[in-house]
Amino acid sequence: MIAFTKDLKTYVPSIDEQHKELIDLLNNVEIMGTAAHTKEETEKALDFLGAYIERHLSHEEELMAEYGYPEYAWHVTWHEGYIGQFKSLKGEYARNGPSPNFTHILTDFLMKWIITHIRNVDADLGQYIRGHKRKGHD
Repeated sequence: MIAFTKDLKTYVPSIDEQHKELIDLLNNVEIMGTAAHTKEETEKALDFLGAYIERHLSHEEELMAEYGYPEYAWHVTWHEGYIGQFKSLKGEYARNGPSPNFTHILTDFLMKWIITHIRNVDADLGQYIRGHKRKGHD
């Protein structure tokens, strides 16, 4: 289980709320990996993750544009990588269905996203947003 701790906060409320949802998903997937789980539970987690990715990454990209974030293109490249990885996960699931191995792969994907992206990349974005005004606003 992973907790939403101070080191995961961007201090941008809308981003932090969405990150909490991702952590909740990770914790649910970890539980699925230790107990008997159904195909429906796995598909529900994947459906949530797909919708989350679309909503969350779009939200971050809108904020980056609104604030004139200088690392926009680089950050979007990270997002594109996550979208590609998710498509690979969906393909893996379509080929092999639910399994302990798939749960491990999904957990690994989520952990890397949380540790690498939120703690480092999104933390920088949050710091930038907190220190700047939206473009076109005084």
